[in-house]
Amino acid sequence: MNLWPEEPVLFAVFPELRYRRMMGIGRKIIPPLIAFLLLWIYFTCGGFKGIYFLFLYPTAGSMYLYLAVVTVILFIVVLLELPVVGFAWFYKRSRTELNAKQKLFYHELCQELQKEPVQQPTLYDFAATLNTAVKTLKNKDFLERL
Repeated sequence: MNLWPEEPVLFAVFPELRYRRMMGIGRKIIPPLIAFLLLWIYFTCGGFKGIYFLFLYPTAGSMYLYLAVVTVILFIVVLLELPVVGFAWFYKRSRTELNAKQKLFYHELCQELQKEPVQQPTLYDFAATLNTAVKTLKNKDFLERL
Protein backbone atom coordinates (compact mmCIF):
# COMPACT_ATOMS: atom_id res chain seq x y z
CA MET A 1 0.00 0.00 0.00
CA ASN A 2 2.78 2.41 0.86
CA LEU A 3 4.84 1.53 -2.23
CA TRP A 4 2.74 3.67 -4.54
CA PRO A 5 4.29 7.12 -5.12
CA GLU A 6 2.11 10.17 -4.55
CA GLU A 7 2.08 11.47 -8.11
CA PRO A 8 -1.01 13.29 -9.44
CA VAL A 9 -0.82 11.48 -12.80
CA LEU A 10 -1.09 8.09 -11.10
CA PHE A 11 -4.32 8.97 -9.29
CA ALA A 12 -6.19 8.92 -12.60
CA VAL A 13 -4.70 5.62 -13.75
CA PHE A 14 -4.61 3.38 -10.66
CA PRO A 15 -7.35 3.02 -8.03
CA GLU A 16 -4.81 1.95 -5.39
CA LEU A 17 -3.89 5.54 -4.61
CA ARG A 18 -7.52 6.50 -4.03
CA TYR A 19 -8.01 3.46 -1.78
CA ARG A 20 -4.84 4.36 0.08
CA ARG A 21 -6.16 7.85 0.72
CA MET A 22 -9.53 6.49 1.91
CA MET A 23 -7.82 4.04 4.26
CA GLY A 24 -5.74 6.90 5.66
CA ILE A 25 -8.90 8.90 6.35
CA GLY A 26 -10.50 5.81 7.88
CA ARG A 27 -7.48 5.34 10.13
CA LYS A 28 -8.17 8.80 11.56
CA ILE A 29 -11.98 8.65 11.73
CA ILE A 30 -12.85 5.06 12.73
CA PRO A 31 -11.19 4.90 16.21
CA PRO A 32 -12.85 8.10 17.54
CA LEU A 33 -16.17 6.98 16.06
CA ILE A 34 -15.94 3.61 17.82
CA ALA A 35 -14.99 5.33 21.09
CA PHE A 36 -17.97 7.68 20.73
CA LEU A 37 -20.34 4.78 20.07
CA LEU A 38 -19.07 2.86 23.09
CA LEU A 39 -19.44 5.92 25.32
CA TRP A 40 -22.92 6.48 23.93
CA ILE A 41 -23.92 2.93 24.91
CA TYR A 42 -22.37 3.40 28.35
CA PHE A 43 -24.18 6.64 29.15
CA THR A 44 -27.48 5.66 27.54
CA CYS A 45 -27.71 2.48 29.59
CA GLY A 46 -26.77 4.16 32.87
CA GLY A 47 -23.23 2.90 33.30
CA PHE A 48 -22.09 -0.67 33.79
CA LYS A 49 -24.95 -1.43 36.15
CA GLY A 50 -27.44 -0.39 33.47
CA ILE A 51 -25.75 -2.45 30.76
CA TYR A 52 -25.67 -5.48 33.06
CA PHE A 53 -29.35 -5.04 33.90
CA LEU A 54 -30.30 -4.41 30.28
CA PHE A 55 -28.79 -7.63 28.96
CA LEU A 56 -30.01 -9.81 31.85
CA TYR A 57 -33.57 -8.60 32.21
CA PRO A 58 -34.78 -6.82 29.06
CA THR A 59 -38.31 -5.59 29.74
CA ALA A 60 -40.86 -4.29 27.29
CA GLY A 61 -39.94 -0.68 28.04
CA SER A 62 -36.23 -1.24 27.55
CA MET A 63 -36.54 -3.27 24.33
CA TYR A 64 -35.99 -0.18 22.18
CA LEU A 65 -32.81 0.56 24.10
CA TYR A 66 -31.82 -3.10 23.86
CA LEU A 67 -32.23 -3.03 20.08
CA ALA A 68 -30.29 0.23 19.88
CA VAL A 69 -27.39 -1.29 21.81
CA VAL A 70 -27.34 -4.38 19.60
CA THR A 71 -27.45 -2.18 16.48
CA VAL A 72 -24.54 -0.08 17.72
CA ILE A 73 -22.51 -3.19 18.52
CA LEU A 74 -23.11 -4.55 15.00
CA PHE A 75 -22.16 -1.16 13.57
CA ILE A 76 -18.88 -1.27 15.51
CA VAL A 77 -18.16 -4.75 14.15
CA VAL A 78 -18.69 -3.46 10.60
CA LEU A 79 -16.41 -0.48 11.27
CA LEU A 80 -13.70 -2.80 12.55
CA GLU A 81 -14.06 -4.97 9.45
CA LEU A 82 -13.48 -2.16 6.94
CA PRO A 83 -9.66 -1.94 7.31
CA VAL A 84 -9.38 -5.72 7.04
CA VAL A 85 -11.30 -5.66 3.76
CA GLY A 86 -9.07 -2.84 2.50
CA PHE A 87 -5.88 -4.72 3.26
CA ALA A 88 -7.28 -7.89 1.69
CA TRP A 89 -8.11 -5.88 -1.45
CA PHE A 90 -4.56 -4.50 -1.57
CA TYR A 91 -3.16 -8.02 -1.19
CA LYS A 92 -5.33 -9.36 -4.00
CA ARG A 93 -4.44 -6.46 -6.29
CA SER A 94 -0.72 -6.84 -5.59
CA ARG A 95 -0.83 -10.43 -6.86
CA THR A 96 -2.59 -9.65 -10.17
CA GLU A 97 -0.54 -9.82 -13.35
CA LEU A 98 -0.02 -6.78 -15.51
CA ASN A 99 -1.83 -6.30 -18.78
CA ALA A 100 0.10 -5.95 -22.05
CA LYS A 101 0.44 -2.15 -21.95
CA GLN A 102 1.58 -2.17 -18.33
CA LYS A 103 4.10 -4.96 -19.04
CA LEU A 104 5.57 -2.96 -21.90
CA PHE A 105 5.83 0.13 -19.70
CA TYR A 106 7.34 -1.97 -16.89
CA HIS A 107 10.05 -3.37 -19.20
CA GLU A 108 10.84 0.13 -20.56
CA LEU A 109 11.08 1.47 -17.03
CA CYS A 110 13.40 -1.37 -15.99
CA GLN A 111 15.64 -0.55 -18.96
CA GLU A 112 15.79 3.11 -17.92
CA LEU A 113 16.68 2.07 -14.36
CA GLN A 114 19.15 -0.57 -15.64
CA LYS A 115 17.35 -3.16 -13.58
CA GLU A 116 16.61 -6.78 -14.46
CA PRO A 117 12.83 -7.16 -15.08
CA VAL A 118 10.82 -10.01 -13.60
CA GLN A 119 9.51 -12.57 -16.12
CA GLN A 120 5.88 -12.50 -14.92
CA PRO A 121 5.55 -9.08 -13.26
CA THR A 122 2.71 -8.44 -10.84
CA LEU A 123 1.25 -5.13 -9.76
CA TYR A 124 3.51 -5.26 -6.69
CA ASP A 125 6.62 -5.44 -8.89
CA PHE A 126 5.24 -2.63 -11.01
CA ALA A 127 4.60 -0.41 -7.98
CA ALA A 128 8.08 -1.10 -6.56
CA THR A 129 9.74 -0.26 -9.87
CA LEU A 130 7.59 2.84 -10.31
CA ASN A 131 8.47 4.00 -6.79
CA THR A 132 12.18 3.50 -7.47
CA ALA A 133 11.89 5.40 -10.75
CA VAL A 134 10.10 8.34 -9.15
CA LYS A 135 12.75 8.56 -6.43
CA THR A 136 15.83 8.14 -8.63
CA LEU A 137 15.02 9.61 -12.06
CA LYS A 138 15.01 13.38 -12.20
CA ASN A 139 13.02 13.55 -15.44
CA LYS A 140 9.38 12.59 -14.74
CA ASP A 141 8.39 12.36 -18.41
CA PHE A 142 8.00 8.59 -18.12
CA LEU A 143 4.82 9.18 -16.08
CA GLU A 144 3.22 10.94 -19.05
CA ARG A 145 3.79 7.85 -21.23
CA LEU A 146 1.79 5.73 -18.80
